[in-house]
Amino acid sequence: MDNWESGCLFNYDYQVVKLNDAEVGFLRACDVNGTKTVQEAMAEAGLDLAGVRSLVAQHLVLLTPTQIP
Repeated sequence: MDNWESGCLFNYDYQVVKLNDAEVGFLRACDVNGTKTVQEAMAEAGLDLAGVRSLVAQHLVLLTPTQIP
């Protein structure tokens, strides 16, 4: 996504979406080479599960399962 760090961006349907600080923080936490779990990114950003589900529903994040050694 372009310009997501500003908190104001276009979604997949080219509608303007304004993210709150916790949502931007979650995206920043996820942007670290995929090294954090969703739980770690949520804790770092202060975002709850409903907030993560909202980002997924808006197609702003795509979560994939990983193999835990």
